[in-house]
Amino acid sequence: MIIKGENVTLKSITIDDTPDIVRWRNNIRNYFLQRALFTEESHNNWLQNVVEKGKAKQFVIETKEHGRIGSVFLKNLDYENKKAEYGIFIGEENALGKGYGSECARLMIDYGFSQLKLHKIMLRVIASNKRAIQSYKKAGFSEEGYLKDEVLLDGEYTDLVLMGIINQESDN
Repeated sequence: MIIKGENVTLKSITIDDTPDIVRWRNNIRNYFLQRALFTEESHNNWLQNVVEKGKAKQFVIETKEHGRIGSVFLKNLDYENKKAEYGIFIGEENALGKGYGSECARLMIDYGFSQLKLHKIMLRVIASNKRAIQSYKKAGFSEEGYLKDEVLLDGEYTDLVLMGIINQESDN
């Protein structure tokens, strides 16, 4: 599947994307809640047991200016409650701060609401990641909660921000 935006194109992930995904994730793993070194084996396990089984929809992000730069996904797809968790990573340093993340979020929100018929998309973000929070707000997410000392990262308790967006046109 291909989703086209103004500046980004999202293409369904394949096994051939594994080397780039591993490199990108490891480049920015300090922004993730799971900080363990990412491997081809762990990514291929994710593809087989999560993506291929329909528990997540994942895409590679391509731009006209910078080529392939990262990945975006909806995971923990819950069709009974019509919700999912949003995630993104841009692993190419030269592609940061150009609005690609906000555009990807808007495209994935539209995809989640119109194609997957979701009612809600949520996300969790480390509270100190102000750039990401601003990008999510720009895409339409709003803050729903603030969790103090929620996770232990690198030996320190870290706050998380919960954000979400509701499909105002969903019919329950």
